[in-house]
Amino acid sequence: MSELRKLKPLSWKPSLIIFLIIASMLYVTHYVLVPAYTAWSGKPYLVGYLWGWVVTVGLVFAASLVAFKSEGHPTSWQAFSARFRLNRLNGQDWLWTLAILIVAAGAYFGLSFTARWLAALPIFAPHPAFPPELGPDGF
Repeated sequence: MSELRKLKPLSWKPSLIIFLIIASMLYVTHYVLVPAYTAWSGKPYLVGYLWGWVVTVGLVFAASLVAFKSEGHPTSWQAFSARFRLNRLNGQDWLWTLAILIVAAGAYFGLSFTARWLAALPIFAPHPAFPPELGPDGF
């Protein structure tokens, strides 16, 4: 068994590079690959979106597993859960989760009137290939 390598936390520059790589993958998936898949297959946008999302997140997860093994960790649930900090939530954690969910839902419904106004700005406008239900008018 190989010895664990003690890695220092990444500084902000490598972290930013990793973030930009993943953001670029998501951008290409949603703005290039999914519309191309929809045009090619004739299937609904949601099907392409789900495939694109699953493949992109799967690639990121696979990369995390490769990094996990390259650090020298054994292949076990205990090592995996310890490395990725998968601990059980206590009661206070669940209360924070519920509070965040309530705030997010309140912001979503409370700011829904701004959707048409924001969609009029080019930087926030939905992609032309997006179906109408993803636009400011919803379903």
